[in-house]
Amino acid sequence: LRDVRGTRVSRQTIRNRLHRFGLNARRPLQVTPLTPRHLPHMVLPAMSPDLNPIEHVWDQLKQRLDGRTPPPRDLAELRVALVEEWNALPQNNIMRLARSMRRRCQAVIAANGGNTRY
Repeated sequence: LRDVRGTRVSRQTIRNRLHRFGLNARRPLQVTPLTPRHLPHMVLPAMSPDLNPIEHVWDQLKQRLDGRTPPPRDLAELRVALVEEWNALPQNNIMRLARSMRRRCQAVIAANGGNTRY
């Protein structure tokens, strides 16, 4: 395989090769559950708005979309509605969130990375 780098190989070819060596990818013989000691991780909140003010903007956009009557019926209508609502978001709200970053950073530092009022 080293000589054919960049060559496309079909899934069926891979299955055939695995099967020839007694490896059946569809039916694993043993499954080992992963435990926390198997997974390196960083302790971060999933959706922390503390240092991510765009989360507040997404929430505003979602609220505006949820308030539309009638709601979008298909993907094309949803796309149009998203653009309309995005353009209608008050710019002063977005600027206020951007200007709050200094206070947000100071609050996170003061809380030693813990929860803040944001």
